[in-house]
Amino acid sequence: MKLSFRENYVRRIISPASLFFLLLVLSGLLPGRSAPAGNNYLIGLAVIIQVIFLINLFWNKNKAKVQACSDVAALVLALLWLWDLFTARLGVLNKFLYPAPGNVLKLFTSEFPVMLKGLINSIQLLAGGYILALLIAIPLALIIGWRGQAVPGGKAFDQGVGADSAHCVYTLCHSHFADFQGFLYFCDFYRRLLACFH
Repeated sequence: MKLSFRENYVRRIISPASLFFLLLVLSGLLPGRSAPAGNNYLIGLAVIIQVIFLINLFWNKNKAKVQACSDVAALVLALLWLWDLFTARLGVLNKFLYPAPGNVLKLFTSEFPVMLKGLINSIQLLAGGYILALLIAIPLALIIGWRGQAVPGGKAFDQGVGADSAHCVYTLCHSHFADFQGFLYFCDFYRRLLACFH
């Protein structure tokens, strides 16, 4: 028996995601132990998640993708509901170690410009370091490769340094010894380089 269009979507809407959405909204409307200042933010996030779920439900014809979206929405809403229940409603968890989700969302929205500024500064530092690493590593690798072919005994130099010389120099400049592997590459490269000149 084929379901009608309306019955099909009613069955899809009645899902665990919708159940946890209702639980989260109802618990957000009830008074709790913590300050209710963040409840509106929590309800707003729940509404956004539910709207995304419903848009996917009505526009996506692929049942597997709709089911995956429903599962993800249900999981996120369930975790938010449990977090809110144990922190803001029941007060079981320490509020300094586990703040209520509404308070976290309120702080996130109020501090968003500061976080965005920090993100932009971090991206600038990473981009600057990456460009500097390329500006140092590429010419240095070209010089090493040219030197191995231009001087007498260059074959020995090439075999001593190996084909990974450019990779070693790039790793040195890019990692700034941030990890032990980069440091080992540099030590191996430096040992081979010194052995060529003795």
